[in-house]
Amino acid sequence: MKVTATFGLALAVTSVSAAAINRGHAIPLTKAPKKAPLGKRVPGILNGLAQKFGATVPAALRPAHLTGGSEPISNVQNEEYFGPATIGGQTLQLLYDTGSADLWVPDASVSSLPGKNKYDPNQSKTYQSIGDDFNIQYGSGQAVGKTASETVTVAGITVTKQVFGDVTDEGQNPQASDFDGICGFSFGSIASDKQPTWFENAVTQKAIAKPVFSFFLSSTADGSEMFLGGSNPSHYTGEVTYVPIDKPGYWQFGLKDITFNGASISPSLHEAIADTGTSLVVGPTADVTAINKKIGATLNSQQGIYTIPCSKRNDKDTVSFPIDGLTISLTANEYILDDGQGGCISTFAPLDGLPVWILGDTVLRKYYSIYDMGDITNNYSGARIGFALVNGASSGGSGGGSGPAAPTTATDGPAPTTTDGPAPTDGPAPTTTATDGPAPTTATDGPEPTTTATDDGSWF
Repeated sequence: MKVTATFGLALAVTSVSAAAINRGHAIPLTKAPKKAPLGKRVPGILNGLAQKFGATVPAALRPAHLTGGSEPISNVQNEEYFGPATIGGQTLQLLYDTGSADLWVPDASVSSLPGKNKYDPNQSKTYQSIGDDFNIQYGSGQAVGKTASETVTVAGITVTKQVFGDVTDEGQNPQASDFDGICGFSFGSIASDKQPTWFENAVTQKAIAKPVFSFFLSSTADGSEMFLGGSNPSHYTGEVTYVPIDKPGYWQFGLKDITFNGASISPSLHEAIADTGTSLVVGPTADVTAINKKIGATLNSQQGIYTIPCSKRNDKDTVSFPIDGLTISLTANEYILDDGQGGCISTFAPLDGLPVWILGDTVLRKYYSIYDMGDITNNYSGARIGFALVNGASSGGSGGGSGPAAPTTATDGPAPTTTDGPAPTDGPAPTTTATDGPAPTTATDGPEPTTTATDDGSWF
């Protein structure tokens, strides 16, 4: 049995002051140190993304231990930017992920996660069991449990009757992660139960005035920030460039081209997704192969990665993704990454059959990203995503992304360069738009992603 749409509509309005609603809310995020070098984590990253989008890891990039089937792939591979939340009065560390839409946490009954924070429904006065199956696939494992509803608070913003997964089985992978659960910030239409996300409910319950949130991702352990209710101009410079979301689901938008040093590599129209939970820049195999050839990266089929001499960071080459009004660019110093083993790898990784480009943290550390859901009561009319260079970055230079998180009073509204104003947020609660919303769009020459019950390796 599926969770019914009416449950998601029976939402009590949170009682908060008007001043608190109109002021933005910042939550510092921690970047966890990884327990394995990046060079060894790439196969797991690609495997998780392939699961999500119905794509395939190219045969040439499957390391020997994968083809032999003797060693499972862990999805504890991507960079992890996480922060605190309270669920039923209990504090847990959640990964805030623009590439997924489900909220789930480990139940106190899970015995295989020593040292982790867990959620105990018996310690909550606001827990309500729904009891439907909750099952999300990730790589070689899955998160299994039952659905329930709870009071969930993030950065002082409280949502009541939030549907979430109370997970009793996390498989064999999550022990290596530094966070406890996941809070998806994509659109509810791609959630496994099709229920509104925590942020969507925060808007419809009028706990927050503007349907906008933003991310600043630092390259250091501290300093990253998620900002709710607008943006924090202290983290970026210049104007914000907005492009429309093609269809609510993922934060998906159009690319006009892909270029190397200004010359087109793939002039046809493409689609891209901004994913705070993915470390790399992942795209269709043919395009990625062409890019890696141009930048001088070489396929290492034994490790399943593209290696590149670290000395090439001094090259003046640039790979760019033009959108309307802005060219998202990465210099050699930005797209060449330390592999954690004394060498370097390319951030560009391929998947066969992938219908979109996935712009992960390599891009989002250089560009401050602003996510505007538009009018949630009208099928997300006006939904858009904005980008601006972070402080210390230039369109042809290395990104900054290492400053401290700003205080929560840094700004009380959206980015000042917004010209058409935020979407209205004081209308009635939505009907069923977040529950039975449209499926994510895809590129015209690729298959539709399989998303209804699968989230990506960005979780772990």
